[in-house]
Amino acid sequence: MAENNKKYRFETLQLHVGQEQADPATDSRAVPIYQTTSYVFHNFDHAEARFGLADPGNIYGRLTNSTQGVFEDRIAALEGGTAGLAVASGAAAVEYAVRNITQSGDHIVAAKNIYGGTFNLLRHTLPRDGITTTFVSAENPQEFEDAIQGRTPSSSTSRPSATRTLICRTSRQSPKSPTSITCR
Repeated sequence: MAENNKKYRFETLQLHVGQEQADPATDSRAVPIYQTTSYVFHNFDHAEARFGLADPGNIYGRLTNSTQGVFEDRIAALEGGTAGLAVASGAAAVEYAVRNITQSGDHIVAAKNIYGGTFNLLRHTLPRDGITTTFVSAENPQEFEDAIQGRTPSSSTSRPSATRTLICRTSRQSPKSPTSITCR
C-alpha cells in the first residue's frame, strides 16, 4: 500500500484511492468510465516514450485502462498490497497465479475435487508447457505431502465457496513456510 494511504481509514480508501483528485474535465468525485480502446499521441516522440514505458500513461485499451487502473489501486490499498491486477474472470486469475509461480518442468499437487475450469487447466493446458499435476484426495492431507516431488512449487485445494486457495512452496522459501495465493 502506498505510504500516503496509510493515514486513511478503510471507508475513505474505498472511495478515494486511485482518484485522489476529482475528474479534471467534470469535477466529478465518481470515477469516470472511459468507453474507449484507443488513445492519442501528441507526436512520434510521445508515442515512442509511451510504448517504451518511459512515459507512464495509456497506450491501448487492452493494455491499459484508466477505470481499471483506479479499481486495481483501490483493491491493492484495501488489501494492504503494493499493486493490484484485475482480470476478467476467476479462471484468468487462477491461471495468472499458477503461471507466476511455475515453469516448464515443475509439478503441482491438487485436490481431485477442484473447480472444473481449474482442473482442465491443470490436467490439459499446463502439461503442454511441461507443467504436470498429481491429483489427490482433499480429505487426506497426507496424500498432498506424499505427492510432492522435487519440482513442486504449488499445491491446490478448493473450498465449497467461490474462493479458491493455492498453497504454494517456492524455492525462495523454506518447505515449512508456504505462501497462500487467494483467488476470489
